[in-house]
Amino acid sequence: MFLSDKECCSVKILQNATIKEAVEILEKSNLKIVLVINQDNILKGTIYDGDIRRALLKGLTLNCKIDKVMSRNYIKVSKQVTYKEVKEIMQKNSILHIPVTDVEDKLLGLHVLDNYSFEKDSKKYPNSVLLMAGGRGKRLMPLTENCPKPLIKINGKPLLEIILEKCIKVGLRNFYISVHYLSDQIINYFGNGEKWDISISYLHEEKPMGTAGALSLLPKTISHPLLIMNGDILTKINIPQFLEFHEKNCADITVAGSEHYYTSPYGVVEVEGINFKSIVEKPTFKNFINAGIYIINPSIMKKLNNEEYLDMPDLLNERLGDNYKKVVYPIHEYWLDIGRIDSLNKAKDEWE
Repeated sequence: MFLSDKECCSVKILQNATIKEAVEILEKSNLKIVLVINQDNILKGTIYDGDIRRALLKGLTLNCKIDKVMSRNYIKVSKQVTYKEVKEIMQKNSILHIPVTDVEDKLLGLHVLDNYSFEKDSKKYPNSVLLMAGGRGKRLMPLTENCPKPLIKINGKPLLEIILEKCIKVGLRNFYISVHYLSDQIINYFGNGEKWDISISYLHEEKPMGTAGALSLLPKTISHPLLIMNGDILTKINIPQFLEFHEKNCADITVAGSEHYYTSPYGVVEVEGINFKSIVEKPTFKNFINAGIYIINPSIMKKLNNEEYLDMPDLLNERLGDNYKKVVYPIHEYWLDIGRIDSLNKAKDEWE
């Protein structure tokens, strides 16, 4: 498929833009590419999702300029190259896009590999999914007094159903839901998954077992890495890329981290011993917060004891030593923890 320069407008961005602006384009467009241009429409580089994640892992922030992350070594062709030749180049280099430029690198259009589903809807993944839905939702009282938190509706649809359908859309079919508080309501709503043409089984926590304790209730027959998601988050995380990241890095457990900024309301005094170094006025600190999304290998699950209370931080910090490879997958996509009334109201305003 060939897109003209005009048809590429939604994925073009000026080279003085920020990484955050590039992320917004990646989230809105199905093309999954950003074309970086100057004021004269000269192509300067390309940006993919992986470029963003590598930048975040290196410590760059979303406010950095995109020239820090864009690839200048992209493959391009002239308008005279036939689409048959373009497809051969794509297949040889395992790429999905090739920009078309003139001799001065002015952007003329974009070739996109035909018959490619950008969401990979047709692919079926062998991985199972565990949705954690046993919490009481105390911070959302009185809304959760008679309704489990995962069934609270966001613009007409239960939160857990939004999460479930996102997983289904990318090709996941086998689900486990851990339940405890008001479990009957969750089981009655979702049943065995027949409504969505999937399989749903339930892990019954007779008492709260922690964010990792429920893993011991899973069947020992699970043979592929397990995707775990808290049942109280809204996110547009790219699940296929998350699974691919885990596999490519040969990880035992992968933790999704959402980038978080905190600006101090005060000037910070930097010292060395008792010696003054400098004062930084209201600095901004960046870190990754636990997004409540994980991928864990079956070998780890088999080591857990039945009916043992265990939180995920304890599993990561204490149980899994240096013999296990633990990696972090940075999320730049939308992420929100629906744990308080204000975040619930925010979700109703923002979620589409």
